[in-house]
Amino acid sequence: MLDPGMIMPGTKGRRVLMLVENCPYPQDARVHNEAESLVAAGYQVTLICPGRNGQKKRELLNGVCIYRFPELNAGSGFLGYLVEYGYAMLAIWAISL
Repeated sequence: MLDPGMIMPGTKGRRVLMLVENCPYPQDARVHNEAESLVAAGYQVTLICPGRNGQKKRELLNGVCIYRFPELNAGSGFLGYLVEYGYAMLAIWAISL
């Protein structure tokens, strides 16, 4: 398990937790740019997001501490969205504990 306290010495108190429910990191360019900009500004960034097959469950990438949960494709429509979003929120909650 990664120890976020060892990532960037001297950044105590300057931490950001980013939560993404719908796209793996670093595939989402918007989230990727935001996370790396925060790291460059001296923040300790932890990101929780879905992961695709072949991606590590835990990883340090360009200063961003990443925790991934298995991606779920529940289909389309309201019910599919509800299942996928509910699953993501439970996974994020469990990881963030």
